[in-house]
Amino acid sequence: MKNEHLIWHHLDAKQNVILDTYGCWVKTTVRDWKVLLAKESVRLRAHSLGDKLFGYNKLAEVRPKTGCFSKDHFEVFIDSKVY
Repeated sequence: MKNEHLIWHHLDAKQNVILDTYGCWVKTTVRDWKVLLAKESVRLRAHSLGDKLFGYNKLAEVRPKTGCFSKDHFEVFIDSKVY
Protein backbone atom coordinates (compact mmCIF):
# COMPACT_ATOMS: atom_id res chain seq x y z
CA MET A 1 0.00 0.00 0.00
CA LYS A 2 1.39 3.40 -0.92
CA ASN A 3 1.67 6.24 1.59
CA GLU A 4 -0.74 8.49 -0.32
CA HIS A 5 -3.58 5.93 -0.25
CA LEU A 6 -6.45 6.58 2.16
CA ILE A 7 -7.40 4.43 5.15
CA TRP A 8 -10.17 4.50 7.77
CA HIS A 9 -9.25 3.70 11.39
CA HIS A 10 -10.01 4.38 15.07
CA LEU A 11 -6.71 5.96 16.11
CA ASP A 12 -6.72 9.42 17.70
CA ALA A 13 -5.62 11.95 15.11
CA LYS A 14 -5.19 15.70 15.09
CA GLN A 15 -7.60 17.74 12.97
CA ASN A 16 -4.90 18.71 10.46
CA VAL A 17 -4.45 15.07 9.30
CA ILE A 18 -8.12 14.00 9.34
CA LEU A 19 -9.65 14.02 5.87
CA ASP A 20 -13.11 12.78 6.88
CA THR A 21 -14.97 11.23 9.82
CA TYR A 22 -17.85 8.79 10.16
CA GLY A 23 -18.91 8.03 13.72
CA CYS A 24 -15.75 6.92 15.54
CA TRP A 25 -13.93 6.25 12.24
CA VAL A 26 -11.40 8.75 10.89
CA LYS A 27 -9.93 8.86 7.40
CA THR A 28 -6.27 9.75 6.87
CA THR A 29 -3.47 8.92 4.49
CA VAL A 30 -1.55 5.73 5.08
CA ARG A 31 1.52 7.85 5.87
CA ASP A 32 -0.30 9.61 8.74
CA TRP A 33 -1.82 6.32 9.93
CA LYS A 34 1.66 4.77 10.22
CA VAL A 35 2.75 7.62 12.50
CA LEU A 36 -0.42 7.31 14.60
CA LEU A 37 0.01 3.53 14.79
CA ALA A 38 3.56 3.85 16.14
CA LYS A 39 2.44 6.38 18.77
CA GLU A 40 -0.53 4.24 19.85
CA SER A 41 1.66 1.15 20.13
CA VAL A 42 4.09 2.97 22.42
CA ARG A 43 1.23 4.42 24.48
CA LEU A 44 -0.44 1.03 24.97
CA ARG A 45 2.89 -0.60 25.87
CA ALA A 46 3.58 2.08 28.50
CA HIS A 47 0.03 1.70 29.84
CA SER A 48 0.49 -2.07 30.04
CA LEU A 49 3.74 -1.72 31.97
CA GLY A 50 2.15 0.79 34.34
CA ASP A 51 -0.74 -1.57 35.05
CA LYS A 52 1.67 -4.35 35.97
CA LEU A 53 3.34 -2.05 38.49
CA PHE A 54 0.01 -1.48 40.22
CA GLY A 55 -1.14 -5.12 40.14
CA TYR A 56 -3.52 -4.98 37.16
CA ASN A 57 -1.70 -7.44 34.93
CA LYS A 58 -4.59 -9.87 34.30
CA LEU A 59 -7.13 -9.20 31.56
CA ALA A 60 -10.01 -10.03 33.91
CA GLU A 61 -8.96 -7.37 36.41
CA VAL A 62 -10.04 -3.80 35.94
CA ARG A 63 -9.69 -0.70 38.04
CA PRO A 64 -12.80 -0.43 40.23
CA LYS A 65 -13.60 3.20 39.34
CA THR A 66 -13.08 3.05 35.58
CA GLY A 67 -14.60 -0.32 34.68
CA CYS A 68 -13.75 -1.94 31.38
CA PHE A 69 -14.09 -0.69 27.82
CA SER A 70 -12.72 -2.39 24.75
CA LYS A 71 -12.29 -1.14 21.21
CA ASP A 72 -10.12 -2.66 18.53
CA HIS A 73 -7.58 0.17 18.25
CA PHE A 74 -5.93 -1.36 15.22
CA GLU A 75 -8.98 -2.11 13.07
CA VAL A 76 -8.79 -0.52 9.60
CA PHE A 77 -11.03 -0.22 6.56
CA ILE A 78 -9.90 0.46 3.02
CA ASP A 79 -12.71 1.63 0.74
CA SER A 80 -10.95 1.38 -2.63
CA LYS A 81 -8.89 -1.10 -4.59
CA VAL A 82 -5.23 -1.03 -3.69
CA TYR A 83 -2.64 -2.46 -6.06
